[in-house]
Amino acid sequence: MNPVFEKTRELAEVIMQSEEFITMKEAEARAMKNAEAAAAMAEYLEKQHEIEELMETNHPSPERLRKVSEEIELAQQKMKMVPDVLAMSEAREKFSELINQINHVLRFMITGEIVESGDELTNEGCRGDCTNCGGCSRLS
Repeated sequence: MNPVFEKTRELAEVIMQSEEFITMKEAEARAMKNAEAAAAMAEYLEKQHEIEELMETNHPSPERLRKVSEEIELAQQKMKMVPDVLAMSEAREKFSELINQINHVLRFMITGEIVESGDELTNEGCRGDCTNCGGCSRLS
């Protein structure tokens, strides 16, 4: 086996043994077993899918977009009121922080670049600052 892939596999195994990963998986399992949490998340995902379908049409109805956007906001508020969903979101955030730290170390070791907190691109050009964002699936 290629030594790079072997070490990558080893890193993945260590990450999966980390407190952050284990906590995240436990929080996800609790949320999925919680009927209220599962229903709130399902409603949110359904509304998110609905707006994606609307956006794929040639001329989406502004009224329908506004209505579904409001429904998404309500669904997100419901999710934030469920303790198991909040715990899952917090655990996912801590795990993401761990992965970002690992990426920073790798980047430094390979390129010598030091990435300042908040300077890295997280997803498709997103810098993680939701201030001027048009929306995504991140739970704040």
